[in-house]
Amino acid sequence: DLYIVEARATGNYGYYYPAAVKMIDAVLAENPEKSEDKFRALTSKAVIQLSYHQFEDALATGQKAVIINPYNSRVYGILTDANLELGNYDEAVTMVDSMVAIRPDLRSYSRVSYLREIYGDVPGAIAALEMAIKAGAPGHEETAWCRVILGNLYKTYGNLEAAEFQFKASLAERKGYPFALQGLAAVESAKGNNKEAIQLLEQALEGRSDASFYSDLYHNYKALGNTQKMEEAKVKAFVELSSLEDDGHDHGHIETKEHGHSHDVGLEMAQLYLTLSKNYEEATHHGLHEYAIRPNNIDVNKVLAEAYLQTDKLDLASEHFAKASATGSQNPQLILIGAMIELKKGNAKKGKEQIKKALELNPYLNSNLSEEAAQVLTNTNGLAQN
Repeated sequence: DLYIVEARATGNYGYYYPAAVKMIDAVLAENPEKSEDKFRALTSKAVIQLSYHQFEDALATGQKAVIINPYNSRVYGILTDANLELGNYDEAVTMVDSMVAIRPDLRSYSRVSYLREIYGDVPGAIAALEMAIKAGAPGHEETAWCRVILGNLYKTYGNLEAAEFQFKASLAERKGYPFALQGLAAVESAKGNNKEAIQLLEQALEGRSDASFYSDLYHNYKALGNTQKMEEAKVKAFVELSSLEDDGHDHGHIETKEHGHSHDVGLEMAQLYLTLSKNYEEATHHGLHEYAIRPNNIDVNKVLAEAYLQTDKLDLASEHFAKASATGSQNPQLILIGAMIELKKGNAKKGKEQIKKALELNPYLNSNLSEEAAQVLTNTNGLAQN
């Protein structure tokens, strides 16, 4: 357990997680089937499997643990996370209900928030995160992380002022916290303050190297028209993500070749190819790899829907968009993907209505599709005026 804590605190997953696995394997080998130590070892093993992105294995390990002790909140958190990643959302709701009933705290409320957002209840998601923060200890890393999640939630739905408050509160409690700096950079970027955003991202990179930081740098340099810095940031994003298979860290997810473990960054790689390279063939390739593992996951289907949209494979885009929308998510970027599919299919009225809805939910949307969508509305307004 100490190794797992140190891995998260230092970001040195490649060292601490194999050490943790070695200890866990020893405990599992030495203890009787229904002992407390066996239960603790199984839950720790499942946490590491989730970090390795071995979601089916984590689910199976969690199910073994819950038989030993069905009254522990941690194991229901594991079962919630595994089902979430696999796209078993109804089962995830059942698991998090059990978790909250046993122990209503930061960990359970934050999972409630994520599920509420998935099901389209954004006010409910915000309320749950506020409860999570109140239940957390000020200055603790988990509390700072919850503030970042809340800030990102506000940012996703266009409330920059509230987002900025949460990121600054996170930094006030935990100075130099990289993910809070990244969030604050995103707010500055949305305001058009790209130079300030770049400075904040460079500060974040001093504390932690992360592919998403380089990806954000790319978009800010793009806004400034600095093609050399854009290319440098893009290369570093891909190098950072590719290296995860060897050195073992990724947004809290890790991998090593030892003990037969492997880490899959297919979804993250698909997103980079989609947003930075506009290499839709590679984005589709990596997305389909993930789809074979977890076909009901809405993030996987969202990436595939956009990749197929960009290559005019509209039937496939529609198929994956329907799966990405199955829970009723109100994510503006997802709605925008659906809007552009409708436009390309010739359903102009419905497409424009959905574009307006997406931009009303978040006027600061900044993506390849949002630029195209804004142009559609501009042309439409121009025609109307003429």
